[in-house]
Amino acid sequence: MMALLPFLTASNPNPNPLFLDAFVGVEMEGMKVEEAYFRSRNLQGARLPIPNGCSGNYVILQGIEI
Repeated sequence: MMALLPFLTASNPNPNPLFLDAFVGVEMEGMKVEEAYFRSRNLQGARLPIPNGCSGNYVILQGIEI
């Protein structure tokens, strides 16, 4: 199961409007399956809680091509 993560940048901290998710109506292992479309690809996944001791911060690398 993968987590659906929106694309965030420093200049735009909001999720990309093309990456909106919706509940599919299915539950697997107690988690609600959600569906989203990104670049015309259908993605399915579930939201996962951040484990204790971790944070939701992200790093912006400048000058490094990924």
